[in-house]
This record gives sequence, C-alpha cells and structure tokens, in this order.
Amino acid sequence: MDAKEWYSQSMVLWELSKQLQYKYLSIRKPNPDVPSKSILTRYLLGYKPELIIKSIENYGGFNENIKLYFDVPYWKETPMFSFDPNKRSEQKERFTADWKRNFNGYDFIIDIDFTGGMMKAYKYAKPVKEFFDRMKVPYSVKPSGTKGWHFIIPHRYLPAQKDITLLPIKCCSLAVWIANRFNIPITDEDNKDGIDSAVYLHTQILKLAYSLDHGNVSLPLTDYQFDTFSEDFIKVDNVIDTIKIFKRGSLIRTHGLPDDQLKKNVKLLFSKKEK
Repeated sequence: MDAKEWYSQSMVLWELSKQLQYKYLSIRKPNPDVPSKSILTRYLLGYKPELIIKSIENYGGFNENIKLYFDVPYWKETPMFSFDPNKRSEQKERFTADWKRNFNGYDFIIDIDFTGGMMKAYKYAKPVKEFFDRMKVPYSVKPSGTKGWHFIIPHRYLPAQKDITLLPIKCCSLAVWIANRFNIPITDEDNKDGIDSAVYLHTQILKLAYSLDHGNVSLPLTDYQFDTFSEDFIKVDNVIDTIKIFKRGSLIRTHGLPDDQLKKNVKLLFSKKEK
C-alpha cells in the first residue's frame, strides 16, 4: 500500500485529526534544490479530516516523501493562515511574537533516537516504559517510524503551573533526570543518539501517530505489541492487514485508575527529579 492509499482511508484521517485539536499540523518534505535538507511547512489546520486533505494538497499532496507532525504545545486559538506566501509569513510572525498569550498547555514527551535504528533505541525505551508502568502514570508509546521511540503523557494529567509557559523547561528537567537514572545518552551538538534534550520548546513538533515514515506507521502500541516488537510489525502493509485502526486512538495507559489518581501519580513523577 502506498502513501496515497493509506491517507485516503477515513479511519486514518480521523486518527490524525484527533491529535490536532488546538494544535497545528506541520509537513516536512525533501528540498529538491538541497537534497541534504528538507522543507518544513508549519501552522496548518488539521482538526478535521477535510482540513488535513486541504492543507496537504496545497503543499504537494500525499506521497511517500512527506512526514506529518503535530505541535507538542496546545494553543487557545489556532487561526487559519493564508496560503499566500507573503500574507502567511506576516501572520506567522505575529503568531510567534505573541505565543505566550496563546500558549495553553504542553504534553510531556520523551523522544529517544538512535542513528542505528529503532531496535538500538528499543533497549533504551524498555526501562522508560517499565518505570512508567511502575509509577502507574498515563502514557502512550509508539515508534517514531525509522529510528526512535516516543513516549507521551498528555497535558491534562500534568501538575498545574503558576506560569504555564515554563512547562517545557520543567519537562526537559524531568527528561534529563530519567535519562541519568537509566543511563540513557542525552543528545547534544556532538552526540545525536539518545534522549533528545533539545525538543523542550514552545515551538516543538512531534511525529503524528498513524502517519507514515518511509513505509513504516508511527503506530501506538499495546504492552504486548511493545514487548514483542519487530520492525516488520509496523510496515504499512502489515498494519493494514493485522490492526483495526477504527477508533483505536493513542492507547493511553490508565492502569484502571481514575483521573485524579493518575494526576497524583504524574505529580509524584515530576517531584522525584526535585529530591
């Protein structure tokens, strides 16, 4: 199955759109003039399937080479920007300059990448997952597509903040603490492998679950699927044959606990780095 077929399915588009509520869609595609670099188009609407289709068709359409992302922050408003390049540039500048007024939340994420591929990153993802399970925090885990893993704890479970715009910094501090606890490398200018510590910004984007990356699906996993993971499992043809996508969602673990207890568990997780 090619990218056009995959993204033409309404169940896939609905799963993408659910992640784009009060968040923008971003598209990354190859730069034909500079093959070593890519072109990133941000601040596109995608909170309904038809908006995803319209946004992507305006920037080359669905194909094997595009990658789709969502904002890690939540915004109070997601105004539609013009497709006219000049007007769009002005609108983006105004939005960026006034980001604090519009900032309304932030998911806690851990992004583990290794140039050696997903299976190399997998051995570092395992202790993080085991730790989250012991702490009984609500999280989702998925392969990024080709070389890493994403953990997400949704903002609604994170501790309340006096200044919500400082939340990315606090999330970074927790991610570094987790990296040190489990001897996971932290990326920097010289080291590109490990937990990415540069992603904790109000501008951060993350690969959309159920989007494609070189024929792999960035698929949220159950515990069993994580424990028995192989790279072949997320090949698009295998996913379409074996996984029921309809209303599947991001598979947030709740451990059978009510929301108030899950929030307490996440608060305890954040407090551990302060001891």
